[in-house]
Amino acid sequence: MKKALLILAATVTLVLSGCAKDKESSVIRIGVMPDVATMPYCLALENGYFKEEGIDVQIQYFKSAQDRESALQANQLDGISSDLVNLFLLKKNGMDYRALSTTYGMFKIVGNQDVSGIEGLSGKKIGLSTNTMMEYIVDSVLEEKGVPGVEKVNIPAIPARLEMINSNQIDAAIMPEPFATTAINAAQKELLDMTDTDLRSTIFLFSNEFAQSHKDELKKFSKAVDRAIDYINETDKSVYVDIITEKVGVQKEGLLATDLGTFPKPQLPDRANVERANAWLISKGNIDKTIPYEETILDLK
Repeated sequence: MKKALLILAATVTLVLSGCAKDKESSVIRIGVMPDVATMPYCLALENGYFKEEGIDVQIQYFKSAQDRESALQANQLDGISSDLVNLFLLKKNGMDYRALSTTYGMFKIVGNQDVSGIEGLSGKKIGLSTNTMMEYIVDSVLEEKGVPGVEKVNIPAIPARLEMINSNQIDAAIMPEPFATTAINAAQKELLDMTDTDLRSTIFLFSNEFAQSHKDELKKFSKAVDRAIDYINETDKSVYVDIITEKVGVQKEGLLATDLGTFPKPQLPDRANVERANAWLISKGNIDKTIPYEETILDLK
């Protein structure tokens, strides 16, 4: 009997130590896109901030939202750099993702030299990715300006969109930085800088199930990202541009030429912007109901 109890105790100890090991070695797997908003996550990893906060983060870099969504559907990611439109579409498909925070979404609409401003897009082709935040932004701008007859061309991969506008296969495109600046330096012109509008749609999403069981880890994740933003704001781009170019997949010259301004710290998305994106999707017939703001954000308290 005594021998049996010793064996049982040893077994329990092994099981508990195994659980502790699994918890310690749990990984936060995130997917990001090739844009300026990805920089803090990349540098938090490369500068060791995640490790110093005691968490293990793995980053996958994607060139298109479609590839990112495929990895998400395959359960290869816990969180993604995304936007409000995608948040609602995920919910429609039964996936309870929520916003941890905003990200620094720097987007511009650029056009060929013969496009005379946003109003000049009537009858022209604009490259974007459909059913995404980029289409939402374009629709919102065109509606506000009262511009009819714009042909929207679906080009999901951002590098391909840059190539097509530079080769005059399309007349205009919406792109994140630094791709927009790269296009401008290649003889395109800026039609609209989204930071001059009140459209704020980029966010970092996590599965609500994952978030509720990893609250402490996500608080450390946010702290490490804040440290990376401080680093960006205090450091000349020339110091880290090669890392961003290699890891994120952006052009070095474009990033060096991009005026980043002051990188803002992440915060919860604004209620008005969340409700505006929700209404746009309803108007397009992509979703059929209003989702309460409280069901779109993460409460890690």
